[in-house]
Amino acid sequence: MKAIARISLMIVTLSLMNGCGSRDAGTVEWPELQAFDVAAERAEARLDAGHTDELIPLFEQIRQTAFALLESDVPHNVLNRAQVDSRLDDLREFVNELSAGGAVTADNLRAFHAIAEDLMDAAGMPHVHDHDHDHGHDHGHDHDHDHDHDHDH
Repeated sequence: MKAIARISLMIVTLSLMNGCGSRDAGTVEWPELQAFDVAAERAEARLDAGHTDELIPLFEQIRQTAFALLESDVPHNVLNRAQVDSRLDDLREFVNELSAGGAVTADNLRAFHAIAEDLMDAAGMPHVHDHDHDHGHDHGHDHDHDHDHDHDH
């Protein structure tokens, strides 16, 4: 009988350690969100460099990573689950609207990077890029950016 009680206690303890009862169970790892962020950042960099002729191929890359993100499981230890769910709903609606013939513009594509940043904030994930372009705009967030060179944000 004591063995059963010990096993039950171990199961409860392991469940708590795995985040079932805790929100701060370590670093949030969400590869699909990271891939979406990289695709959105890459598109933004290409547009900032004047490659507006690449709107459709850039959108296709973002769309693929967005759908992968939307189909993925939200990690159990995100910082703010309600906000993450709300942002995912917004992303789903935006991607579906553009996929159904909405205007694919440079501003629409740039919006995906802002969505990625917001999702990463809500999830409690760091938002860091190694890149060598000048955004020419204010991100409006307090993320650390690991840059290979100095430039104004």
